[in-house]
Amino acid sequence: MRLSTILSEVARNLATGTTRAVGLALALGVAAGALAALDASTIVGMEHDAARYRSAAADVRTVSAPGLVDPQACDALGGSTSVQDAGALVPTTPVVPSATPASPLQSFAVTPSLAGVLAVRSPLPEGVWMSDQLAERLGLARGATLETHDGPLVLAGTFAWPDDGRDGRLGFAVLRPTVTNARFEECWAAAWPTTPAVEDLLRGVVDVQPQSTEAITVGQVNRSLGAAYDAHATYVARPTRYAVAACAVLGLVLGYASVRRRRLEHAGALHAGQSRSAQLATSSLETVVWAAVGTAVSVVGLRVVVARVGAMDPTAVFDVVVRGPVLGALCAVVGATVAACLVREQHLFRYFKDR
Repeated sequence: MRLSTILSEVARNLATGTTRAVGLALALGVAAGALAALDASTIVGMEHDAARYRSAAADVRTVSAPGLVDPQACDALGGSTSVQDAGALVPTTPVVPSATPASPLQSFAVTPSLAGVLAVRSPLPEGVWMSDQLAERLGLARGATLETHDGPLVLAGTFAWPDDGRDGRLGFAVLRPTVTNARFEECWAAAWPTTPAVEDLLRGVVDVQPQSTEAITVGQVNRSLGAAYDAHATYVARPTRYAVAACAVLGLVLGYASVRRRRLEHAGALHAGQSRSAQLATSSLETVVWAAVGTAVSVVGLRVVVARVGAMDPTAVFDVVVRGPVLGALCAVVGATVAACLVREQHLFRYFKDR
């Protein structure tokens, strides 16, 4: 059979409904799309869990060693492979507001790089930092001045510090950015992903003295969400990871069934003189058409789903889950080809009796 003849037969089979292309395309598109959408929803949920973990400062690790923390070594941790930001702090003399002398505010000297750990919003070059709730309680806005017994303090920046289980000391404290070589008490490091190696890095900023009896304590700013969150392990172990394999099996079954149900027709064509190669080409092309349409249905649906479930990186999520429908379409062609190869002309009468 010439190629034009094969294409003409494929077109007639599709137009007359012999292949049941519409039903097969919808079955593949809807089922594979649903499996992929379920996987997308799971991945986006994991994204939100990771974001909540980080927004709660649960990813911030700390080391405490009074009078032994090297601020320069602490600052140098920021920007490394595992640590995005790091900064040191040490308690100082409380701040006594002139308006409320009976209610002194806890004060910390901090290295300027701690702004990255606390996500201080656009700090001014000079002044102090405080949490949003403390600034609101004092009636201060960025750039405003707080009168104290030791002189005026300019509010250079604020940061969010809700009461969600994190270290509460900074919620009502005044932070004074300071550049000094003096030893600090703590080093805080925002590390993502969280790995045991971060704790080793933090211990490295402590200037251990042979005669020192101070304990070195490694901790976490917020323990309410767990001591660690292994995002990669959670992603790899997600229950919907088998969605791609399920799409492949679905495609194989549909492709195989689409040809097997027509085995009498195919055996009759072979008996009438159609070559095996022409029959394989015809069944494969028919399957390619309805599998491609089904995949298009899945892809369009996935685009909508990924956009609506609030993915932080829609393109990355789509690139992961779209593999299922695409693999399903490829396996449909494989299944149809296998079924066509199993059709035997000598079984024509058996197929007829089994009909």
